Amino acid sequence: MASEANPPLHLFLGQDAYDMAHAKINAVTNELENWKAVTVSTGFEAERVPV
Repeated sequence: MASEANPPLHLFLGQDAYDMAHAKINAVTNELENWKAVTVSTGFEAERVPV
């Protein structure tokens, strides 16, 4: 890992760690989408940054 040009910030080792991380990412993604309308409604036009 030390010699990698772009090493991962978080390295999940093992199938169980991979599965738990994947489940968490899916849960956060679902919650983000469920609350998108509220989330984006609080922003100011000047603060929006194109992605």
